[in-house]
Amino acid sequence: MQNNKQKGKLSIKFIAYTGLMTAIVYVCTLIGVSTPVANFNIGDSAILITAAMFNPLTAMIAGGLGAFLADLTTYPATMLYTLVIKAIEGLVAGIAFTFIYKRFDKIENPTKKDVALKIVFATLTCVGCTAFMAGGYFICKAFMYGTMESALTSLPKNIVQALVSTLIAMLVLYAARLEKLRTKTQLVLKPQKQEKTEAEEDTNSAETEIETEEVETEERKEQDEQ
Repeated sequence: MQNNKQKGKLSIKFIAYTGLMTAIVYVCTLIGVSTPVANFNIGDSAILITAAMFNPLTAMIAGGLGAFLADLTTYPATMLYTLVIKAIEGLVAGIAFTFIYKRFDKIENPTKKDVALKIVFATLTCVGCTAFMAGGYFICKAFMYGTMESALTSLPKNIVQALVSTLIAMLVLYAARLEKLRTKTQLVLKPQKQEKTEAEEDTNSAETEIETEEVETEERKEQDEQ
């Protein structure tokens, strides 16, 4: 019964977190930033933060659906491309962050070197995923416009967006220490020691119940014999 309740809570959490992050990705994608170099949005930052804070599936759904709805609102011509590109970006980032945290969460007393390595791997993950985003849009727009030259016009904007999104995600996660809240999300699994302790407690309680039942049975037999 307890396991079923826990699964129910997790699925409710999953729906709630995924819905919340989808809305955040949607809003961040609509927020345009104008610079002398290019115009871009901060939707990819929200996708990367979702990937780091939650799990690959949440990041994939929030990234793909949130950005898709934003394109549907503003520029429907690219909404299907966006759905695929941003979903893959979120999924890959989520998988990479899962491996990163699985590796570094095992360290009980992390040194400065461990923290630095974690941030380096996280940064490389963000750079790689946003580079995929820029390359994906370049290929898709080459198909849309029919020539590579036409697609090149939007490439600088996507490169700027990739770099700025990585910077914002890193600042929010590690400078603002948002990653400390990961322990409150469903992504973080219980430490093995804690799981073993809980399993032992369940076993002990079950054994105690059995022993109690045996004692009660023996007492009843004695009473019947008397």
